[in-house]
Amino acid sequence: NNILASLSIGKGNDIDFNIVSSVYGKADNSIVSWITKGKALYVDKEKALNYLRISAPLAEAQDNQELSLATNIIKNFENPTLPSEENIRFRENGNELDAVNRRFNEKLESLNADNAQSTILNLGNPGTLLLSSGIADKPIKLYGNKLLKKMRKHGFSIADVQDLPRKINTPIAVFQGSVDNSFAILTELKIHD
Repeated sequence: NNILASLSIGKGNDIDFNIVSSVYGKADNSIVSWITKGKALYVDKEKALNYLRISAPLAEAQDNQELSLATNIIKNFENPTLPSEENIRFRENGNELDAVNRRFNEKLESLNADNAQSTILNLGNPGTLLLSSGIADKPIKLYGNKLLKKMRKHGFSIADVQDLPRKINTPIAVFQGSVDNSFAILTELKIHD
């Protein structure tokens, strides 16, 4: 399963942040359903079509109407207009994203049960693709204790979420979340068995 990051606009003490509220592997049939229900906000067509081709249950692929519908939706999907470049601070500067990604991975490697409660992983600000999907222009953070809880619940390892800042900024797709001001970001990261 590909890793999905759920993101919501912070509340209370987190009002100035986007919070990664969950990280988990998402079943392929759920993604197909989200596409056919019109929940997609942004789609990288090449990555999404490849995802559908590779991840879809091959036995059902020939006669699965829902998969065929999802494929057609992706082929015809029109992404939102990207925000004006003048309002975006360093978004496309690969060096900045590289630095954020490196710091995230370093902090991730030191994450353990003893320090999880006090660890906050910073994922930088949303890039243009995330902004065009409606994600607020606020720093993104992930609480260490939440990540460890999701790892235990969903059976993935710290190594599976390395490079998360880079991967959420180059997603396969971004979907509307199940509650207001929430989003689900389908990444190319995979849960390894």
